Amino acid sequence: MFHRSWRRVATVTAVLLAATSIAACSEDPSDAKDLSENRAGAMSDYGIGKQFKASEPVSFSILYNNHPNYPLRDDWLFWSELKSRANVTLSPVAVPLSDYEQKRSLLIGAGDAPMIIPKTYPSQEDAYVSSGAVLPVSDYLDLMPNLQDKISRWNLKPEIDGRRQEDGKFYVLPGLHEKPWQDYSLAVRTTSSTN
Repeated sequence: MFHRSWRRVATVTAVLLAATSIAACSEDPSDAKDLSENRAGAMSDYGIGKQFKASEPVSFSILYNNHPNYPLRDDWLFWSELKSRANVTLSPVAVPLSDYEQKRSLLIGAGDAPMIIPKTYPSQEDAYVSSGAVLPVSDYLDLMPNLQDKISRWNLKPEIDGRRQEDGKFYVLPGLHEKPWQDYSLAVRTTSSTN
């Protein structure tokens, strides 16, 4: 179970790292920059099914949704395993669960957002696209072979295309599950008559 969970976390992290390690956001969305040389830590032979390991140590800030029932801890195994297996360090910017969306908006609006912003659901990025405050992840699909593979094998192109903005790009990585994943369900109460 842990091995499978670790693989999921590692895959998502590798996709995020591949997207964020080669790009910087511009204040002017029309200010096109050549980022092809900005590949600090990129693996030259990264491919489908291959464990991502940065070629040099890299560090990224990440927005962390700090849940009161399991608050952020520096001694979680995840942090050391990520550094050991992927040569990556994440520096969490913790915000309380109750203020996550508001704090995320404030940080992005002020230009102080961490490099990686998880827990952003489709359409929540809309307010930041026109200002150029968020990176068009779709510009870097060529650096995400595992994501490309899943989109192809699981026939997810229609879902991906549904996430595209007016400029034809998408700015949020999809949550991928090979099989339906039920986080919530519906309970129906019935009454029985014993007459």
